[in-house]
Amino acid sequence: MNNFYNIIYLLTALLLAPCSVQAQVIYLKTEHYPPYNIDLSLNDSGESGIGGASAEIVLEMIRRSGYRHELELLPWKRAYRLAETEVYTGVFSTTRTEAREDVFKWVGPIADNNYVLFTMQDRNIILNDINAAKKYSVGAYQGSAGEGLMREAKIPIELVPRDHLNALKLQRNRIDLWVSGNLYGPYLAKQYGVTNLKEVYTVRKAQMYVAFNKSTPNVVINKLNNILQTMREEGFFNRVYDRYK
Repeated sequence: MNNFYNIIYLLTALLLAPCSVQAQVIYLKTEHYPPYNIDLSLNDSGESGIGGASAEIVLEMIRRSGYRHELELLPWKRAYRLAETEVYTGVFSTTRTEAREDVFKWVGPIADNNYVLFTMQDRNIILNDINAAKKYSVGAYQGSAGEGLMREAKIPIELVPRDHLNALKLQRNRIDLWVSGNLYGPYLAKQYGVTNLKEVYTVRKAQMYVAFNKSTPNVVINKLNNILQTMREEGFFNRVYDRYK
């Protein structure tokens, strides 16, 4: 009789195991941050949804994991806050900084993203170290890692609620320098007719991740990191990013 109940227990466990994986939902939050995360409805192609190099990598990772997911495009501060407060929730593409290290659990890296100081090509600004930026006006995006890096370096900054405003201010001589991503900055500026940017100083070489709520179980974090490692080894990352260069 005991053997009978043991068999029933094992069969029940086997039947329920796949369901438990499928039942788990991963909540992913992101912002429009091209070319990493792109709100496709803003393009002229008539597409909808969320694209971009990082989004492609993250969605393939989740597909391989077997977890269900919900992907939502939000303003950055709200997306970040949800990842801070809600279990199984991750926000991307998030720069992993010292200040953020213990706030989240990390899956990645999913992309390289260096933070640099830009000026216009026709301006004779040369920086040999970060302290030299103190004699210039520097624009930053409120709540961004760039803002945090400038504050760490004790560089006075002018904040804006939308990063493209920094590009316009730079073009109109309202600021001297703009701290932004080495790929994102020029991409964003071009959308608003601002070209001829040049990099004058690399503030920090950085990588971007999916930042998950601290209460997300380690088994989930480890599984997703292992999948990403396999994708890297397969050349999946290189194939994706080659299409966005």
